[in-house]
Amino acid sequence: MSGLNKVAYNLLNRYRTDGVFCGHEPASEYFWGDLCRERIDYVRNFVFRDVNTLKMCAEMPYHDADREYVKAWFASSDGGDVRMFNSTLSERNQDRLEREGGACIMYTHFGKGFWDGRGLDGTFERLMRRLRSKNGWFVPVATLLDHLKERKGLHPLSAAERARLERRWLLEKILAGGGS
Repeated sequence: MSGLNKVAYNLLNRYRTDGVFCGHEPASEYFWGDLCRERIDYVRNFVFRDVNTLKMCAEMPYHDADREYVKAWFASSDGGDVRMFNSTLSERNQDRLEREGGACIMYTHFGKGFWDGRGLDGTFERLMRRLRSKNGWFVPVATLLDHLKERKGLHPLSAAERARLERRWLLEKILAGGGS
């Protein structure tokens, strides 16, 4: 977050995370920026509730010159736990994603409710079988991002575009609450 969006986020979050993360600061003992720039091609940033990640962030993959240690950024769709994952990839959303010709990059933690000790969550399993039956291109995120980059280049994110993404993400957090 940056500028007024950062101020708004900190106020809404009661400054709980302000100054907590310092891996991007060269003076910190936890500095990782040099390793990130050297070894990591893509870093996830904003997580949205819409199934069509490309609709929410058409610029991806993008480079943000103000974040010098990350080569390229991408957004994702929210599947932080089994409930959110199932909601994001509902049958209705799968059909809409297909109609829109979009792309979904799902963010999740498979340890959050997908397995109950006896088996996979039934809704998750049914939705994955349905999705598998569609004529989609199911690839690792780096493959998709490489494809997008080859097709349209690495987008240089402007300050106005960053502010718009931040506002969209922040508004979603305010309206929908919590999440990723």
